[in-house]
Amino acid sequence: LQYMSREKQLKIARETLEVFAPLADRLNMGRVRVQLEELAFSYLEPKEFKRLRKIMKDRLGKSHRKLARVRHDVDKKLTDENIPHSMDGRVKSVYSLYKKLKKVDSIDDVYDLIALRIIVDDIETCYRVLGVIHTMYRPMFDRIKDYIAQPKPNGYQSLHTTIKTENDQIVEFQIRT
Repeated sequence: LQYMSREKQLKIARETLEVFAPLADRLNMGRVRVQLEELAFSYLEPKEFKRLRKIMKDRLGKSHRKLARVRHDVDKKLTDENIPHSMDGRVKSVYSLYKKLKKVDSIDDVYDLIALRIIVDDIETCYRVLGVIHTMYRPMFDRIKDYIAQPKPNGYQSLHTTIKTENDQIVEFQIRT
């Protein structure tokens, strides 16, 4: 795109957001969808893309440090409970944040800039892990989503829960097989 005219850049970027990114999502190719959305958004709204990327960078520096403690505690508890698992994190994409900010009043209302993903062997263990997390922290009941019982149209299945730590830090967990 960088070598094309501005008009052609905009046309291809719009087409990518309207056709190809949703198609990738429908095919359960989430990483490809995110890459397509980020690239297209950076051409369609370059100033907004840079502004949101800076906001995220500023917020994530603080969040990563706090999140490390929660991650350690949950990992230890699941290991103590003999629940085989792996855990990693994911950072919300800039385009996803842009869409979310159209629905909420402020970035302070976006609770899933960073989420911890816990991968387990089977569905039953997903629900068991959800119970363990809810015994460790205060769940935000309006932020619990069961995409296992009701998968998304693209086939995505996962449990999502957002909790508050004893220090009022808000963390989202995604639990899946």
